[in-house]
Amino acid sequence: MSEKHGEKFLELSWDKSHEIGAIQFINGWLQEHGVDKGAYRNLISDYNIEYHDGENWQKITSYNAANVADFSKEFHTYGLEWDKDYFNFYFDGELYYTMRNDVCFSETTMLFSLAILKAAIAGPVSDDIDGTSMAIDWVRYYTRKENSED
Repeated sequence: MSEKHGEKFLELSWDKSHEIGAIQFINGWLQEHGVDKGAYRNLISDYNIEYHDGENWQKITSYNAANVADFSKEFHTYGLEWDKDYFNFYFDGELYYTMRNDVCFSETTMLFSLAILKAAIAGPVSDDIDGTSMAIDWVRYYTRKENSED
């Protein structure tokens, strides 16, 4: 996130007093320290928030998209509500993530892909992906009627 879409802030509070030397928000690329040392994390959605207590980094919270569900064992529903202002992403019927639409203002093609990126931003490519696939049961899309609020 940047200030491109407005000022951002994060408020943290504890039940009791803590010695805090620094707070760090970590996302993307290879983790070089902490409990996820050596793990690759998604650049956009995965993160750790830690504070330094004067001796060690202590985890405040973390989010790892890979731990949301076991995508290899069951089907899930995904949704994207897209208008001139926002993208609203849904997972199994629940709003999951919202971001401002600064890029798509006309019709576009839907693309479903398991592409392997050369930049390795999703982590190293290994033989673990051999034999894997993505199964899509069905796809449905709707177009909002002009001047419609529902």
